Amino acid sequence: MTELGEIFTLRKEQINPQNQTGVISYIGLENIESNSGNLVGEVDTDIKSIKSIKNVFYKGDVLYGKLRPNLNKVWLANIDGICSTDILVLTSKS
Repeated sequence: MTELGEIFTLRKEQINPQNQTGVISYIGLENIESNSGNLVGEVDTDIKSIKSIKNVFYKGDVLYGKLRPNLNKVWLANIDGICSTDILVLTSKS
């Protein structure tokens, strides 16, 4: 067994969508299916429709829903984008 902190670091990069334009991939907790690692629903969003600061993630990062962890909402990103601040963005140390 290994502690997560030995493998991952927490990505703390954030963005204010109101200062941006265009379409972006936005992941909310509702887009990560419980216990499967699958992404569900439409994620391409007009960035101006997002009203508050969000976390930035990159391809290869692990997104983990920190609310109600018993739902086991985990997704290995295969795209770059932004996500809810209710989601931890973990990046591999190696």
